[in-house]
Amino acid sequence: MRKSLSLAAILLASSAYALPSLAENQTPEAFQPDWYAGFSLGSAKADSNTGAQSFKYLNVGGNIGYRFTEHFSGEFMATFASDDERDEVVSNLINEKVGTKFDAIGLYLVGQTTGDFYVKGRLGIAESRFSYSAPGFEDETKGSFGASYGAGFGFKAEKFNVELEYVVTPEADDPIFSAESYDTNVISLTVSFNLN
Repeated sequence: MRKSLSLAAILLASSAYALPSLAENQTPEAFQPDWYAGFSLGSAKADSNTGAQSFKYLNVGGNIGYRFTEHFSGEFMATFASDDERDEVVSNLINEKVGTKFDAIGLYLVGQTTGDFYVKGRLGIAESRFSYSAPGFEDETKGSFGASYGAGFGFKAEKFNVELEYVVTPEADDPIFSAESYDTNVISLTVSFNLN
């Protein structure tokens, strides 16, 4: 009984919130395709497939897309490590500080629900790049292409959207050790703006 009352109270509160906005929008405007662009800040992770090491990065990035229906967009997304993480194993081998970085770029089909609060998902193809750098040595970088996917939720205001999203990027190959690769993903907070 107590659970039923709680559920009823939640539904009632939801209705009270939704009814004024429904009344104000009796004749919703027709959808217009539009371009959007944004910037993101988040955390990226690269986990060694051997379990030897795990790296975390502060990543910055951005996106640009074209919303061609209310539910679907085509989007280019990029994310780059703003700092490097020390690789203890390689640093000890060469007796120098060796830094690592993880970046990713991708093209996606993005789907989302309608409304001011929405959920979204993405599926596409991306390139993950894993890099080493050390004083006195040439940088080593290797890119790996593959499928990428993610999900998140957001809030839509009149001129901008705010989104929190988790994206799985392709497994990144190690540019030095051929037997090593990294499972990679990014969690990011994105603010995007309508360009029309």
